Amino acid sequence: MTKSQQLAEFAHNLKYTKIPKQVIKKAKLHIMDNLGVALVASKLDFSKALVSAIQEDGGGKESTIIGYGDKVSISGAALANGSLAHGVDFDDSHSQAVLHPSASIVPTSLAFGEKLGVNGKKVIESVVAGLEIVTRVGSVCPNQFHARGYHATGVCGAFGAAATGGKILELDRDRISRSMGIAGSQAAGIFEYLTDGSWIKRAHPGWAAHSGSYAALLAKHGFTGPHTVFEGRFGFFNTHIGQ
Repeated sequence: MTKSQQLAEFAHNLKYTKIPKQVIKKAKLHIMDNLGVALVASKLDFSKALVSAIQEDGGGKESTIIGYGDKVSISGAALANGSLAHGVDFDDSHSQAVLHPSASIVPTSLAFGEKLGVNGKKVIESVVAGLEIVTRVGSVCPNQFHARGYHATGVCGAFGAAATGGKILELDRDRISRSMGIAGSQAAGIFEYLTDGSWIKRAHPGWAAHSGSYAALLAKHGFTGPHTVFEGRFGFFNTHIGQ
């Protein structure tokens, strides 16, 4: 199996009843933390511009924007809430992967979960799957994304969000792997915002959640992405860090 197929196997097989209690407790804390920092960021100027753009774009009234109450499309809510979650830079950090894992994962799970009306156990399953995958991807080469000018939270977050969406949609192993293959062509986020302090960094995990959400939906409907997205000749690690 390829690397994405192995990760998809893990996500597909993960069951709430098999998750250790301490992990469930930690996942709940990640969710609450995510909601808290998003609420704080919802009062800032950048969020008003972001939400206004998402509202103008239209779409279905499916999932709620935190702090606003407006319902937008799944991907729109994922973009908004993922950006809000990173908006004050107080979201959780993973020291080995050197990224903020929950900002792309939790909003994706909540956006799909609200639309589909799933229970809390299903949300926990998808969050745990996504957090495991985003941190594993980031931990392969810690700090090397940053050295190349990439924001690891954004580029790695797309894969975790795709798996999260695939899990909550109950996709099979092949389609979860395909969703990560699709997300590989959308894994982005550069540090050029450092030159003038512009707002785009705050949206990196939001774009990852948006990309991952769309990747999962595309895979659900039979669209394909490469199973070799990580280790292939033109795969993620070769293109983004040259290894």
